[in-house]
Amino acid sequence: MRAALALLAALWPGLAEAACRLALLLALDVSGSVDEREYDLQLEGLAAALGDEGLLTTARAGTVWIDCSTVHPSFSRATARAAAERGVRLIDAPVAGSKAQAEAAQLIFLVGAAEKEIEAVRPVFDAMGQRVVPLGAQGMGVALKVVVNHLLATSMGAFAEALVLGEALGLPRDMLLNALIG
Repeated sequence: MRAALALLAALWPGLAEAACRLALLLALDVSGSVDEREYDLQLEGLAAALGDEGLLTTARAGTVWIDCSTVHPSFSRATARAAAERGVRLIDAPVAGSKAQAEAAQLIFLVGAAEKEIEAVRPVFDAMGQRVVPLGAQGMGVALKVVVNHLLATSMGAFAEALVLGEALGLPRDMLLNALIG
């Protein structure tokens, strides 16, 4: 935890005192599944957080856990309830963006939390991203991430079908790709 706080202080000069007051746990991609039937697999992720050697075993009451996982909203809510029993506040904040955007601190955070809670950790979001989308209640951040992922997946499917159609109409694939994406 001290190493994480030192990193926070180094990333945000002038905010060292604030960084020392904010205990931050980032849990990335516990599971990408949104299928209710795979809920038991996500419970294994919950055990990784709450089990005997889980990350919450060292978290003190008052800790804020910003969870950037893409999981089912019901899993996020269950994790938040379990964390709350230990005095830890979980904010679901999955991200939109690529590796390059992450490296350039240009991520978009989809945040399931009240405005007051978001503002309390705003320096963390600002250091890693360009935009915070406040969505209100716990689980709404991951709910929107599931919607965004669905949109992206169906768009990729439509693009692939368009390539097949173009080729069936006699357009060479390299020509299609150059015309459609440059």
